[in-house]
Amino acid sequence: MKKPIIYALCALLLVGFGCSSSPADDETTSDTSSDWWLGFDLPEGWVMVRHYSWDQLISEQEPIDTSLTDVVLQSTDKNIIQSSGWWPDDEQFEELGGEDQFTGEDYTHIRVVRFASNSVIPSEAEDLGDGFYRVEMCEEGEDCTIGGSSRYEYYLELEDNKYKFYISQRDQDLSVAEEVIFSAVEQAGDDS
Repeated sequence: MKKPIIYALCALLLVGFGCSSSPADDETTSDTSSDWWLGFDLPEGWVMVRHYSWDQLISEQEPIDTSLTDVVLQSTDKNIIQSSGWWPDDEQFEELGGEDQFTGEDYTHIRVVRFASNSVIPSEAEDLGDGFYRVEMCEEGEDCTIGGSSRYEYYLELEDNKYKFYISQRDQDLSVAEEVIFSAVEQAGDDS
């Protein structure tokens, strides 16, 4: 009697798997999984890369893994030059690939840092639910937003780990960054 019930449950599970949608069916997002501590639903065209300085081409980076304490999520596969007026000199810029490799406009850049679980999230942080917090660093237009930096910093507090999100943007809305941040899912991995 138990065998038919088990077979029926297995059949239902298989039918359910066939009906479920996968991220590959959705052209606007990429898979949540990653080889880092967190995975994200990234909109089409977004990439996860190692944290870099402007002259380290992201196309030449090594793979991402859990040995890294921080990664960058960004809306372009080009290096982003974040500045309030600074730009590399013409010779350096052209040697590294020029406009084919770099952009300074129409981007969202999110640096994600994994930090010690005993670190403290600021007491003035606004609780957004599901382990997410937001701290307003300054009023709109004040010094903390020079160079495209957001006036907000975000945190994610999970059972064993904490993460901080730094946002820089040009010509894109904060809601774009928030959607990516709030899609964070902690990946299975060893804590060694």
